[in-house]
Amino acid sequence: EFDGIRPHQTIILAMIPSGSEKDKQLALSAGCDDFLYTPFPEDELLDKISEYLKVQYQYAPKLLSQPSGFLNHCDSAAVTQPLVSATPLQMMSLEWVEQLYHAAAQCSDRLLLQLISQIPAEYESTAQYLNHLVDNFRFDLVMEWAKKPEDSANNIL
Repeated sequence: EFDGIRPHQTIILAMIPSGSEKDKQLALSAGCDDFLYTPFPEDELLDKISEYLKVQYQYAPKLLSQPSGFLNHCDSAAVTQPLVSATPLQMMSLEWVEQLYHAAAQCSDRLLLQLISQIPAEYESTAQYLNHLVDNFRFDLVMEWAKKPEDSANNIL
């Protein structure tokens, strides 16, 4: 008994594979309030949160609150694609590349991070780049990097 006070309704956002109209309709018919296609940019999720929870974000002014070396650190190999990097097939087995591709296709950050941890130390910049993609939900770019396993197999010949 809330004496005239209604409890807040829980908002449900479905996260569905990009371009899957069937999954979109299924999610909405199951009672989801809205959906996001995966992978999605961080600001798209924040926009949905703002829309449904009626919140407004306040952001710190850029660079004013950051230490002087912060910008240089952000521009490091950890967040940019390695300029010189071996192709996936040169540094890892075809089976590993296939597992990486399929883990990215499933948006499985846990499995991706396990696979990335197997990259040899001499390819640390590549591992950092892939970790950055996973941390930012850019599974599409991981898939692009790994290519489709069928395409990769053809490239060996």
